[in-house]
Amino acid sequence: MFVRLTRLYGYLFAALLALVPLVTVAEPFTYSAKEIHGQVVDEATGAPLEGVVIVAQWQLVRMINGWRWAGDDVLKIIEAVTD
Repeated sequence: MFVRLTRLYGYLFAALLALVPLVTVAEPFTYSAKEIHGQVVDEATGAPLEGVVIVAQWQLVRMINGWRWAGDDVLKIIEAVTD
């Protein structure tokens, strides 16, 4: 009887270990961001500046089982030049 229970617990433990990865990746990987608008102006005159390079960087933040984790992963970097 003891051998049967030990074997049953072994099977249940193996099944649990097989399901753990499925639970951690069950949430789909998505990303979103709002559109960015702006104007670069001269501090003294308030006149728009031409030829200024603007850089935007999005950092990847993961949600795993409800926990937020921000690593050093860069999702996207965009450059724009004012006109």
